[in-house]
Amino acid sequence: MVRVVMGGVHGQKPSFAVVVDSTAGIPEDRVQARGLTVVPLTVIIGDKAYREGVDLATREFYARLKQGAPPPTTSQPPVGEFVDVFSRLLEEYTGVVCIVLSSALSGTAQAARTAASQVSGLVAVVDSRFASYGMEVLAVEALKMAKAGRSPQECAKRLETLAGQLRAYFVVDDLNYLHRSGRLGAAQALMGTMLQVKPILTLEEGRLAVAEKVRTHRRAVERILERVEEAVAEGPQNICVIHSDREADAEALRQRVEGMAAEQPVPVRELGPVLGAHVGPGVLALLHYPAQG
Repeated sequence: MVRVVMGGVHGQKPSFAVVVDSTAGIPEDRVQARGLTVVPLTVIIGDKAYREGVDLATREFYARLKQGAPPPTTSQPPVGEFVDVFSRLLEEYTGVVCIVLSSALSGTAQAARTAASQVSGLVAVVDSRFASYGMEVLAVEALKMAKAGRSPQECAKRLETLAGQLRAYFVVDDLNYLHRSGRLGAAQALMGTMLQVKPILTLEEGRLAVAEKVRTHRRAVERILERVEEAVAEGPQNICVIHSDREADAEALRQRVEGMAAEQPVPVRELGPVLGAHVGPGVLALLHYPAQG
């Protein structure tokens, strides 16, 4: 859902700013080049808290998991951090579009909405109903609309439509991470571990769901490829490969989907510490959405 919260609007300014939270996982060079603002979530390991992308790099995070670090937990940004970001940007722009992690997975959207109601200016908070590269897709579209002089309200409506077109299928190596974080039931986790059943997971209206179950990891990867092939047969698709600490396998998967994708080159993105805390290392995923004509 899109929530537009409007306070006292400032004088005319050139365009609106685009904000994302850190779970979008947008590479820093792209953040800088595109003029995005990123609000970090926090990952907690033991008794130490780290701001994603600021205090803890993705490589270091997965290395710590391999070394037996305590099970990580996560927390959303405080309302005050969003207030500070929105207030600063509204001094320069006529409005803000803020794209956040699915509200079914995190309280980040609610924190952003609360902050939007506390600032003087127009802020559109867009619940991506997604995570990772799906949020980047929305951010890129928002930037295009900002440059075209469209309003935050128009942008929010467009992103609502685009978010509904995103599809992703992913295979998790260790279901215990999802069980610990409350995203997967104990019975499903036990079944996957004991019987080597690999559920193919997806997001439905922003919520984690099981798309289907297969017996091996290899078969699960083949099935997510087949699902993307089925989508391509219905119309051109943009595709992204997503992984967590599985770089070589992600590259192999990228090569396999390269011939299917409308947009080249096929991007590869790694899940950062916050999402990695919930799914663990070893994830392989494919995201796709219809290519624009």
